[in-house]
Amino acid sequence: MTISTYTVKPNLPDSLKPLEEIARNLWLSWNFDAVELFIRLDYDVWLQSHQSPVRTLGMVSQQRLTEVAGDDSYLAALKETYNRFLHYKKGDTWYKGSRKDVVAYFSMEYGMDVSLPIYSGVWVSFLAIT
Repeated sequence: MTISTYTVKPNLPDSLKPLEEIARNLWLSWNFDAVELFIRLDYDVWLQSHQSPVRTLGMVSQQRLTEVAGDDSYLAALKETYNRFLHYKKGDTWYKGSRKDVVAYFSMEYGMDVSLPIYSGVWVSFLAIT
């Protein structure tokens, strides 16, 4: 028996391309304006995807993506949110000025975002910031 895995990648209109970059960055988990962009695409799909922006993009119909690509209100919100995202990416991070021996510890049992499942006991060990 052969098991195949398929990844559904949306055919995003050019005006919606920034959604894919935002969807793949945890920045959106603490920016409700970014989350709202995915909710506005299709609220039911958002819930069905377990609030996963990447899954939402793969599940929204092509017809809906085309509709949203022509919605001036949506495009204005996307542009503003994407500009803030780009500004964030260019900004200073908490560790840039740190010493070389700084260590970060991440424990997934506390979870990072609703779109990332929690597996109790799974953790990332110490990560040296260099």
